[in-house]
Amino acid sequence: MPPKPLTANEIIQRCVQTYSSVRSFTGRALVSSTIAMPGQPKAQMRAEARIAFVRPGKLRVDGATSMGGFNNTYLVVSDGKRSWLKTSFRPQVEESTDVSMHIATVTGVGLQAPTTLPALLMRQAWGYPFTGTPRLLGRERVQGVECYKIRIESPVAQTTVWIDTGQFLLRRMHQKHDMKALRGIMPAPQGAGPNTVPDQMEFTHEFVEQKVNQPVPATLFRKP
Repeated sequence: MPPKPLTANEIIQRCVQTYSSVRSFTGRALVSSTIAMPGQPKAQMRAEARIAFVRPGKLRVDGATSMGGFNNTYLVVSDGKRSWLKTSFRPQVEESTDVSMHIATVTGVGLQAPTTLPALLMRQAWGYPFTGTPRLLGRERVQGVECYKIRIESPVAQTTVWIDTGQFLLRRMHQKHDMKALRGIMPAPQGAGPNTVPDQMEFTHEFVEQKVNQPVPATLFRKP
């Protein structure tokens, strides 16, 4: 008797379990984004983040973003007890005991590139990609790998994820944020003009060069 097909929720739980149980991890997140502002041409942006992780809490996120001719870089490093943040727009090294605070600081400028994989690896709520109601759409090949394709609906966003059928690693994610719907739940800050808040934001994430349980140099987690 053939095994019962996995549901969307079961596939997601296997993906979560994969990342939360690895001893070590390295990989890259590549993000392309389109932002539609009222009455303006769509803006294109790109970002990249290199992630290194050793359980229980050593993390390094080294990222760069290109937006409208401007380039920003950032570095988050944690040795498991302390966390340091250094950015091109605030070059003085900042120290904290909470690495999630530093990840949150660079989430916007990093177009979420520094956020998703650390959230899965460290079981962080900030940046968790699977919030909403999932539905399995079928299978597609991504990066040459057979993947489950799952659509996740929430009141303000539509997320599509591709999780590979072998290792259950997240290979691709596409997010479409309905900012008009979001403004209905969370109004724009006081003083924000009608043309300062986007109508729609789209992000496509490619998660590449992922390696699990391989040696990671200890020097990556030293204070920068």
